[in-house]
Amino acid sequence: MGFKRFAAVRDPRFLSVIGVSTVLASHVTVILITMPLWALNRTSLPHFLIPLLLIFNTVFVILFQVRASRGADTVEGAGRLARRSGYWLAGGCAVIAVSALDDNVVLVSVAIVAAVLILSVAEVMQAASGWGLAFGLAPGHAQGEYLGAFDLHVITQNIIGPAALSGLVIAFGFWGWLGIAVAVLVASALIIPVAHRSQATLVPGTASATSP
Repeated sequence: MGFKRFAAVRDPRFLSVIGVSTVLASHVTVILITMPLWALNRTSLPHFLIPLLLIFNTVFVILFQVRASRGADTVEGAGRLARRSGYWLAGGCAVIAVSALDDNVVLVSVAIVAAVLILSVAEVMQAASGWGLAFGLAPGHAQGEYLGAFDLHVITQNIIGPAALSGLVIAFGFWGWLGIAVAVLVASALIIPVAHRSQATLVPGTASATSP
């Protein structure tokens, strides 16, 4: 089998997995940038809670990342985990949207604390599923290239996400959060089909992890 340079970025089916994964990885932007900006500028949440919530998120990820990776060692399992991570992410955005409906400090605080917990679950699931998809869809002869290319889903999210997501919720409030949730649900519905299409292009035995 001949080796083609830049095969990963010339593989449209693999690129579609990266594109959908970019949306599912938006938990990074939501937790670190969009939620804090929203809480500071558009809610009555006590400001001292924000760094505490970010610390909680970090500790949660450290404690539960390995446990969340169970079942992500195949493309099929990683796809299901990615889909579930999207459900959690959409749920977290919907819960934050509640804080736009009332300025009561107790309601806002409960909503955002709950949302951070939900988003933290989404984060550990998506991170684990990303590794599973990256390794499972990488041909044996070009693993490094495919694994490197898959990192584009995080890089792209880091570049586009802050302005796009923060601008959306600051401009549209409740509907902005629901818009993010809907986009994530669409990505959740797409991730398994696009992963299957990408896996179908692999020559049997060349992937580092495949479905049973």
